[in-house]
Amino acid sequence: MWWVNARDVEQLWKDRFTYLYREEDNFIFPITIHPDVSGRLHVLLMLEHFIEWINTHANVHWVCMADMAREFREENPPPAGARMPRGMEAA
Repeated sequence: MWWVNARDVEQLWKDRFTYLYREEDNFIFPITIHPDVSGRLHVLLMLEHFIEWINTHANVHWVCMADMAREFREENPPPAGARMPRGMEAA
């Protein structure tokens, strides 16, 4: 079994966020963590540091994944005949 150092993950996420924040007017930065590691202390501390760092940036808004999906869906209608997950059907 192998694992990635949480500090390395934090730095990778910070680098990616920094680039997107600098280059894009509007972007989504989803954060997902595998359940096998999400409750481990070193991962929780990494998340705490990362979230505190993100919050130092202006115009950052935290939303849940379902809200992001709904907003994307409103701005990008699916092709005719596409099967959508429950709750994401056409209005």
